[in-house]
Amino acid sequence: MNFLDIISAGLPGIGAMILGLMFLIPVHEFGHWIVARMFGFKTPVFSIGFGKREWSWVIGTFWETEFRLSPILLGGYVSIPELQDETTAKELMKDNPEAQNLKVFPVWQRMLVAVAGVVMNILTAFVIFASLLFFIGQPEAQITGTNITGLS
Repeated sequence: MNFLDIISAGLPGIGAMILGLMFLIPVHEFGHWIVARMFGFKTPVFSIGFGKREWSWVIGTFWETEFRLSPILLGGYVSIPELQDETTAKELMKDNPEAQNLKVFPVWQRMLVAVAGVVMNILTAFVIFASLLFFIGQPEAQITGTNITGLS
């Protein structure tokens, strides 16, 4: 087997992985975003991918959030200023008068926002598998025979 055969044999798996990530990243970030919005956190940016705003495609602004598609598609993020560490928050408050209006949220709310992405991934996996079982049914093994080639 030569190098090209090995590469071409792996392409369907690599393609499936990329498609899976293209689906899971927005779902994961949506989990953070929706819980943050429910608790009243500011969410100025929801981005799929990383990169400067100048390089990004701004899809639109809805619910006080700018939605972007950025060029470096290795993940995504939701910008939540209230989740900054204390040092960064103090620096931000010193330079930005609007940032002085940032509310200090209880730890349990900040923890729920942080965990929401993983919980959303788990819920999505559950819904996908439940849908497969409902629409396709339980998989069945079709064993047609057994071949014993030797005993040791």
